[in-house]
Amino acid sequence: MKTDILISELSQNIKAEKRVCTPYRTLLCGLLTIGIYLFIFYELIHFRDDITLKLRSIPYVLEVSFSALCIFFAILAASWQAFPDLSERKLVLWLPLIPLGGFLASIGLGYAVDPHGSPDIRTGITCAMHMCLIALLPTIVLYFVLARGVFLHAKRASLQVGLVTAMTSYLVARLAEKTDDMTHLLVWHLLPLFVLMALMGGIHHWLIRKKRL
Repeated sequence: MKTDILISELSQNIKAEKRVCTPYRTLLCGLLTIGIYLFIFYELIHFRDDITLKLRSIPYVLEVSFSALCIFFAILAASWQAFPDLSERKLVLWLPLIPLGGFLASIGLGYAVDPHGSPDIRTGITCAMHMCLIALLPTIVLYFVLARGVFLHAKRASLQVGLVTAMTSYLVARLAEKTDDMTHLLVWHLLPLFVLMALMGGIHHWLIRKKRL
């Protein structure tokens, strides 16, 4: 078979692929997705009654602010992972660790200021289940936002998506749930946060592998 005939036959079976968005457009799509999700969620559930009072508390403001920064930088890092020629720029990939460290420090500060309370198992299990349910939808949506990318390090990108969804779930809980029991937050919010990171990251990685097959 002649080369030109072979090329002609092969080209007939080629389907045009949609162009992959730039990392910053992907970042914008991810942030809009999370923003719309939070807006709909709070329209249904609303903020906690004492939100204006809590915004005067430095540990609480730091906690919420660092949670939001974690979401921003983790989406940015996951977006860069979708592009093979950008995925080796390690500075961007490690940026989420800075607000994550600040977030953990703010939790420690809040516990040092007021460590009252004791973990209630029944209430705690309900909180942990709610956090898992809240995190599930952003995981699936972020998969579709990043789906057209090519991941050289799929596990690393999935872990960053897991961080986004876990921090989104935590942020929702802190803005909506009227509790400041630091022991409860440590046992039933913070510890499940790391389980959520692994779980939602695993779901995202499974979706990526399924797409490749």
